Amino acid sequence: MSDGRDIITLVAQRQDCEQFRRKNWVGTFAEYLDIVRERPEGFRLISEGERHPTAAAVIARASDEIVERITALVVRISGRRRATGARLVAVMITGMLTSCAREAVATGADLDAAAALSYSFLYSALRGLDADLIT
Repeated sequence: MSDGRDIITLVAQRQDCEQFRRKNWVGTFAEYLDIVRERPEGFRLISEGERHPTAAAVIARASDEIVERITALVVRISGRRRATGARLVAVMITGMLTSCAREAVATGADLDAAAALSYSFLYSALRGLDADLIT
């Protein structure tokens, strides 16, 4: 009979770690822009995918997962019990970052400068946010 380590080794051997990493990537906006820089055609597919019915559902699911993660973070930090306002904040954040990346790719802007500007803008916006408005 196998012990626990043998079972874990067997499961690990059957996993595609690279595929898992691609599907569950977590990183900074700057790291995201590094990926955009490496594969701008892939980013265009993601940001314009709503035009393609097959891709639309996948993109919507991925976007919703990101929004849900940010919503949970906003709820935890703001101390609000309801997620309605927190979700609006999360949608604002993801929309701003996606639009920034889309514009930077479309115009050939410096992606490092775009990331720095986005961080600065987001930091200032969140520091000035009236938490009482998150209901």
